[in-house]
Amino acid sequence: MSRPGSPVSLDDLPGSVLRGRYEFGRILGKGGMGAVFEAVDLSLSRPVAIKVVLPTLAAGPEARQELFARFRREARITASLKHHHIVEVLDFDEDPDFGILFLVMEHLHGTDLDRVLSKEKRLAAQRAVIILSEVCQAIGHAHRAGQIHRDLKPSNIMLIARDGNPEFVKVLDFGLARGEVEETKLTRTGQIMGTAFYMAPEQIDSQGVPITRSCDIYSLGAVAYHLLSGRPPFLGSTLLDIWKGHLFERAIPLKTVLPDIPEFLSTAIERALAKRPEGRFPSVEAFRDAMQAAFSSRTPARMAAPAESPSVAEPRKDANPTPEKPVPPGASRLSLALKKELTSQRDRILGTGPGTLHKTASGIATVFTRSLSGCPEIVCLSLGQSLHTLHQTVLPRSQGDPLFCSAASLAKDRSFLVFTLARPQDGSSPVFACVFSEASADTFAPSLLSEGAITAEAPRVAVSPSGAVVTAWHQFSGSELRTVVSWWNPDRRETSRVSIPDAAFPSIATHGEKTICAVHELTATGRVLVLYTFDTPGRPPFRTELTGLTRPAFPVLAAGSEGQAGLVFWDLAPSPSILFQRLSRDGQPRSAPIFMGAAATPPRCPALTAIPGGFAAAWAGRASAPGRFPLSVCLLPGTSSPLSPPLVLDEGEISHPSLLFVPGNLFAAWRRVSPSGSGLWAARLALEPA
Repeated sequence: MSRPGSPVSLDDLPGSVLRGRYEFGRILGKGGMGAVFEAVDLSLSRPVAIKVVLPTLAAGPEARQELFARFRREARITASLKHHHIVEVLDFDEDPDFGILFLVMEHLHGTDLDRVLSKEKRLAAQRAVIILSEVCQAIGHAHRAGQIHRDLKPSNIMLIARDGNPEFVKVLDFGLARGEVEETKLTRTGQIMGTAFYMAPEQIDSQGVPITRSCDIYSLGAVAYHLLSGRPPFLGSTLLDIWKGHLFERAIPLKTVLPDIPEFLSTAIERALAKRPEGRFPSVEAFRDAMQAAFSSRTPARMAAPAESPSVAEPRKDANPTPEKPVPPGASRLSLALKKELTSQRDRILGTGPGTLHKTASGIATVFTRSLSGCPEIVCLSLGQSLHTLHQTVLPRSQGDPLFCSAASLAKDRSFLVFTLARPQDGSSPVFACVFSEASADTFAPSLLSEGAITAEAPRVAVSPSGAVVTAWHQFSGSELRTVVSWWNPDRRETSRVSIPDAAFPSIATHGEKTICAVHELTATGRVLVLYTFDTPGRPPFRTELTGLTRPAFPVLAAGSEGQAGLVFWDLAPSPSILFQRLSRDGQPRSAPIFMGAAATPPRCPALTAIPGGFAAAWAGRASAPGRFPLSVCLLPGTSSPLSPPLVLDEGEISHPSLLFVPGNLFAAWRRVSPSGSGLWAARLALEPA
């Protein structure tokens, strides 16, 4: 039954019947000029959604007239774009009795990508590409009809269950859409149209550049960047800061901060984000094909980067040749003594999988983040020599959901822990540190290390012989990427810190009171591997760049005996490989890098630990079949002696190994993903004479 009289506000509409046909239900979403309601089409007994705008809220007659025109255009355009990935429009009109403009659409039961990101922070690469490919289908259909969306963003991309697909895409809100030759008065007056985080530069300041379908390609690139990295390509404290990013700054390449994603996917998104339209893909279909090629058995012959961006680094002419196969056995070999899964099927390992293995008074321990029944938490697992659990400590949650963690041993059965927490309220991931006991969580009192609303990842910690602690992590703040190195005295108070710009995925090792930090760094010529040696905490370091590499990633350091250190890392040329570099205690290379074996693609973080007379390394090798990566462990003598043959510990969806030597045994831990979830595995290996 219709309610007598006209509602005076949007809140009065629920329960009213419009035109004797549409009964308003609850509000699904609200904006400055109107709202979207759940409703029922009484004549057909079907659920619908009604978008309502109150013209009286427009500021002045001209704005009201433009609002009418834009709303009619949205209805006309959306109704004309019949496509299974575009929301269907069923009715449109103005109702003077209610004083509203209304648009009746199919009712979609699902969630938009904005809410998905709020809950999950970022998506796996293949899942993101599947969703984006369906968005490209919808926008490609609109482009062929001569229409430009101009406001693509996560909240305008709906995921529903349909035809057995739990994430079927529907594109919403063509309210800013227009034809490539169409222009409204509001556009002519220069008002900026769109959403700041995803707007093409020409939408902000056209400088004579027409608004074409290429602006939708840029917005799709910005959405793709957000889905994969957990943040838009440009951030800022003001709207002007965000616009400046789109106009003048280069987004940090995804491959720099997320080495796990395929190379062609990173390059495709970088091209979509080119500042000028001619630097982008010629069509959304071409962008879709480039993204999908990253997961196919073939890849495009050439994926050009944007004209204004540095191209993918070519192998340098002075590159050191690497042997194609491992060298003959050395003086020692490894044998597998024991292997077992440490977690149950109810666990789901989060972040980077197992944290660093470290010694305790009773044996060994590892910290990791897991989700048990949907509740993220940090767990310390203390193990005996036979890998049996001595005790498990769940550390209290603090101000967010834990993502990444790493720990190192201190004296008297205590550990120093660094970890990051996800804060859904502002999208930040700050860094915390604390000292805790493996046997009790009572001493857990974390201190905040980072400042401001930053996104931090890859925390690392090392302890010097004197008991001083060094921590490191990389963080995003706005569009800025940097690595932070922080020193703590034996009383657990921070004494100094240093920031390294454009650096990611740090690894740290201590030699006496010296600190070496390895990072991969973004330069004008591409990604490089750099070693920073700090003679004194907080003082300017000595910088050494390793030459002869192509696209190095995931450096891992370990301090050895006899005044030497080791470095293991992933590199692209001549094929994806794991390389080992001997270093002096000052972080200087002692010889050319040594080829250890073929590596997984995309790159995965290796592991390194010191053993008597050398080092041991672990890495995920080249896949023998989809999802089957061998986990190899190899001994690396500290002298010029040859390598031992690698021992394969496991095979599957392997990532993030960790190693620890305890006299007589080498322990390994790693993450393995299976259809039932992701588990933590460990092994004990014996070192035997060759």
